[in-house]
Amino acid sequence: MIQQLVGTIVSGLTIEGDSIAPTYLHGWKGWNNIAVDELQNTLVILVDPVVSNSVLNGNLLKDKYSLLILFVEKSELDWTPDQHMPIIDRMRRLCARFIYSARQSDSFSEVSDFIITDEYSIMNVGLSGVGLQVKITPMIGPPVC
Repeated sequence: MIQQLVGTIVSGLTIEGDSIAPTYLHGWKGWNNIAVDELQNTLVILVDPVVSNSVLNGNLLKDKYSLLILFVEKSELDWTPDQHMPIIDRMRRLCARFIYSARQSDSFSEVSDFIITDEYSIMNVGLSGVGLQVKITPMIGPPVC
């Protein structure tokens, strides 16, 4: 469920000067590593495992998810840190738009505890950008019967 909700937010995002939404991937890191080899545009990757803290609220489970989401673009493995900075700056702005959109969405009751980390040449294929650690609580949890 959380994977689809995050994907919905990502599908509404754009990079400045581009009308195409980033490609959204989710799953375990090894699979994503293979999948990104073929892609050339901006990527948003929800990294598994997805972890939640569940609390019973009446007859509903309220799940607060601790997520790691990567906002990345292709880079070269031999780049210097200064060469990565334009991508990192662009991905920080995209990450901020994601946070804003998620907080404005009717799908989430809480979006909090943001930690944004610069990422250089990750996943063995030359991706750079930022990692967002965030806690997200969907508006409606699954019923407990």
